[in-house]
Amino acid sequence: MPVKLAYYCSGHGYGHATRVSAFASALLSLDDKPEVYIISSTPMRMFSECLNLGAQYRHAEIDPIISQPLAYAVDRRLSFDILRAFLEKKDTKLAEEVEWLRYKEIDCVLSDAAFLACEAATNAHLPSLLITNFTFDSVYSYLGAELCSDPSELDAGVPQVSSGADLHSGHGIEPLVSQLFSGYRNADVLLLLPGFIPIPSFFCRPSLPAEGWINSSSNRFQSNVEHLLQQYPMLEIYPSLTSPITTSGSSLNVHHKKLLREVKMAPLLVRPLSPDVTRLSRRIALLTTIGIPEEVCNDADTRILVVSFGGQTIGRPRGRHGSCAKPPCAAPLNNTNNIQHHAANYRILRRETRESCHANTEQNVGQQHESVPSLKTANTCVPEVNVPAYNLSSSGNLISSPVPSACHSLAEENFAMDDENIAPNSSFEIFPKLVDDCDRSPLPSPSWIAIVCGVPANWSVSETEDGLPSRFYIAPQDVYMPDLTAVADVVLGKLGYGTVSECIAYATPLVYVPRPLFVEEHGLRRFLEAKGVGVELSQQDFESGRWAERVKEAFRKGKDSRYEMRSDLQQEIRELADWVMQWVRNWRGQLAGH
Repeated sequence: MPVKLAYYCSGHGYGHATRVSAFASALLSLDDKPEVYIISSTPMRMFSECLNLGAQYRHAEIDPIISQPLAYAVDRRLSFDILRAFLEKKDTKLAEEVEWLRYKEIDCVLSDAAFLACEAATNAHLPSLLITNFTFDSVYSYLGAELCSDPSELDAGVPQVSSGADLHSGHGIEPLVSQLFSGYRNADVLLLLPGFIPIPSFFCRPSLPAEGWINSSSNRFQSNVEHLLQQYPMLEIYPSLTSPITTSGSSLNVHHKKLLREVKMAPLLVRPLSPDVTRLSRRIALLTTIGIPEEVCNDADTRILVVSFGGQTIGRPRGRHGSCAKPPCAAPLNNTNNIQHHAANYRILRRETRESCHANTEQNVGQQHESVPSLKTANTCVPEVNVPAYNLSSSGNLISSPVPSACHSLAEENFAMDDENIAPNSSFEIFPKLVDDCDRSPLPSPSWIAIVCGVPANWSVSETEDGLPSRFYIAPQDVYMPDLTAVADVVLGKLGYGTVSECIAYATPLVYVPRPLFVEEHGLRRFLEAKGVGVELSQQDFESGRWAERVKEAFRKGKDSRYEMRSDLQQEIRELADWVMQWVRNWRGQLAGH
């Protein structure tokens, strides 16, 4: 029998989804490939690569979400309210996951970085591997730090919290964070990704609270914390939690897990590039698909700035003030014949998929789901395909899912996550401030263009053409970001794992807007400074459109190493997948030996 893996993916940020999809794809590319189930609240389309290889998707709310009114700001009070509400339902959710793991006869749980998954694994007498560069106990601990309110909270209209003390006194942070810490303590293996920060549930030092890790003056890790990080993974770690492990049909009850707890350094988990995407002909094909005129694509002097905030939606422009001329070649998503053609194909394919599924309900039981078109083609819309899924009652019984369904089978609930059924990401507006100033362009020179990712699907042609600054273009929602990152000269975004890892892997300089309340950022910035090119752009300069000097600086610093891409990464990821499979087999062998 093949090994069965349940891979839990945090719903906070698309960086988790991109690396889960990358590693699941590596697992499914092995000769002795496992069965892989993806469990997440992230939209199914983000996992299209691994779904094409045979992974199955189940939608579930498996972790709380941090409230972000802006891509670089946090509503701390609301975030803790969301966390508290989630933890009040934790026991019910835990029971549902344990029941599902047993029902599917899962062999091992992988988690990025959902604490609930590790705890559910222990309760189901299963091993679990934590695959991440940070954990959310540290994130929430740092959100309660003794910091002055982040200036971006004022701009975002966030209810003010004068300091971490206010949160501590009114919301009882420590007991909440403690529950997350306890959940992570159940994990048996930590696969530690680059860009890491302290992992307090594994390493004995440094411990929580996370606010003690950062020097507020330098905005860097304290010297003693930096010294400890340099010794990872050789530092002392906490032992395994005791847990009963039983074999099927046996009354054996062993109160110790069979393999010692361990930490292993992991490579960057990034999605692969499309073949030859950096060749001039493929670069031109990608850019023309986005809607950029051929004369611009063919110009050897054209420089590309990609603006992307990792799944955050950029608000629509509100129109141009003054007498600035309309940008000469703005290309909104729904104003390109090529993209209109593929959007029409998408609607046809989606309808045919659902009609076929309804017509063949009973025959579909137990069969593989249909192939998901890959996001690698920049102008191809991705239908949300029907993948087997379960929903459980609080008692653990299988029930019909309340999620709108595309098709139903007798044994299982199949559903597709439509865009309208997914809670929208927070959006932030940059264009109103950019288009107000006719004389200053955000771009360094007329040879530069900007490709903006994350625009709403309902932007109209007139709104986009009237509101975009000159030489700005809109990327399709399903653009394959590794390819776009690789052909860009500079990326402008936030310090998130997906953006940082792909910029480093594909040797693209990053101009980043800081997020002071995200402790994960300190690990990613540390990694970027060591392995890539990063230039900080203040929130004020970003919002007012003063980008040009920082973009030029990043381009200049990254120019010499621009084509030093990591060609060995995919092999390293496959080797890690092999290691995981061998670890799971060893666990099963130890269990069978008793």
